[in-house]
Amino acid sequence: MSEKQYWYIATLVIAIKVEDVGDDVDPTCEEQIRAIRAPNAEAAYEKALQIGKSEETAYLNMYGQTVTWTFVGLDDLDELDNRMHDGVEIRSRLFGHLTPTSLVRAKADLSVFAAESNPDGRGYRIKTENIPAGDE
Repeated sequence: MSEKQYWYIATLVIAIKVEDVGDDVDPTCEEQIRAIRAPNAEAAYEKALQIGKSEETAYLNMYGQTVTWTFVGLDDLDELDNRMHDGVEIRSRLFGHLTPTSLVRAKADLSVFAAESNPDGRGYRIKTENIPAGDE
């Protein structure tokens, strides 16, 4: 009989750095939210670390600069309610924000729809407007 498996949600942090951009420029960070099946929290943690390390890569961009993706670590690891059903909450967070409406995207900018018009095939669009931090 196999060991009982549970669902966990891991939030991975990846730093993306472009060569010759300068040390004064902060790297772009990607937050990846991954579903992980494991028998316990320790196994889920190890699996999340393996997944994060597997995301590390380096390549030349169209300008000949080396772009490096580095796994920084985990922002969070949480056990998911194992009663999976339509509409189950995967993750939530509470935070202050001066203009909550600026966090909302138009339908065409949602990942599932943006993939249709995004030629690079990543399936998402990066929001580029400056959003002030809550302490500004």
